[in-house]
Parts: sequence; C-alpha cells; structure tokens
Amino acid sequence: MLEELTQELGLNEEQTQKLTEEVTKSIQSETDKVRTEYSKRVKELEKFKPVEKSEMEIELDNTKMELERIKFQSNLKQLGVSDDLAKYIRQDINIEEFSQFYKGFASNTQNDFIPNQYNTGNNGITKEQFKSMGIEERTKLYSENPSLYQQLKSMK
Repeated sequence: MLEELTQELGLNEEQTQKLTEEVTKSIQSETDKVRTEYSKRVKELEKFKPVEKSEMEIELDNTKMELERIKFQSNLKQLGVSDDLAKYIRQDINIEEFSQFYKGFASNTQNDFIPNQYNTGNNGITKEQFKSMGIEERTKLYSENPSLYQQLKSMK
C-alpha cells in the first residue's frame, strides 16, 4: 500500500525510504502509547487480584471448616436431630431458629396418624356376626374401631 502511494506521488528511492522510516516510527510510537496505557491499567487491576494462599493457610482453613462442621453436628445432636436427617441440613442456618422449629415440629409429630388394622371398611364382619357377638367382643370392636361399630349397630 505504501509502495502504491510512493509511485503515485512519483517519489524516488531515497524519499520512499525516508517516508517508510517515518511511517514505521509513527506506528511504533502509537503502539508504544497503547502498550504503556494498558500496562498502567493492568498494574491498577493487579491490586484486586486475590493473594494465593500458602499450603499452611489452606490447611488452617480446612481445619476451621471441619471444626465448624463438628460443632454444627454437635448442636444438632443436642436438639435431638438424627444423623440421617442432619446430613440434609445446611450449615449456614440460624441454629436458634431451627431449634424452635424442630422442637415444635417434633412435639406435633407425636400425635400423628398411626395406621389401624381395623380401618378397612366392614373388616369382614357381617351384621349376622355382629348380632351373634357377646358384650366383650362388641366392646373390643368399639374400642378398636368405633366407626365400624356404629355402622354395624345402625344396621339392625
């Protein structure tokens, strides 16, 4: 491209060489300016680069994390949380709030539904069998399945 320009201008070899040198110097000067500017920016940003930890610092951090995990599991054990459930609980929870929740939850679960073997409809007892039952058998049926007892009693 520079050669075409020199031919159009009709420059001789010496003038062409001077022009080439000047263009090269200008390009180098501009390149140096850009390089200097970016070097300054990189140096400014290096202060934000995290410092690499030594092997001892890494070991210390791992030990701290393990200690926190053991402490957390100990707190959960004190609350009565089983190990099976504890592995699903995140360590960053507020242990006091969780304690209140868990105690409330644990107290509510004591009265949960327990399947009853007699809750299967008429349980195979016909009204004839019910009529032939003695007072002891009827009392037992009433205590085990009051709704069935009421159904059979109303069928008379």
